[in-house]
Amino acid sequence: MKINNIHQISKIYEATSTRKISSKTNKNGEKDKLEISTTARHYQTGINAVKNSPDIRQDKVDKIKRQMESGTYNVSAEEVAKKMMAEFFDHSI
Repeated sequence: MKINNIHQISKIYEATSTRKISSKTNKNGEKDKLEISTTARHYQTGINAVKNSPDIRQDKVDKIKRQMESGTYNVSAEEVAKKMMAEFFDHSI
């Protein structure tokens, strides 16, 4: 198989790769613009805060570790049971 005119083919690719995209204006001569609502900006701020927060709150972990080591960490079994039941019923409905 022979491939001829490689030089001409490469010129086509060169021309398409250097083509610039110009900004277009609408019929009124104005450019399109995008406005983001205040709610959307607040939402994005919240998303960024969650992304940047640590998964583990080390200060709480350290506090509980110290309490467990000193024997002062007391957990109410009744409170744990209440929270477990509330979590179960919230997800099962």
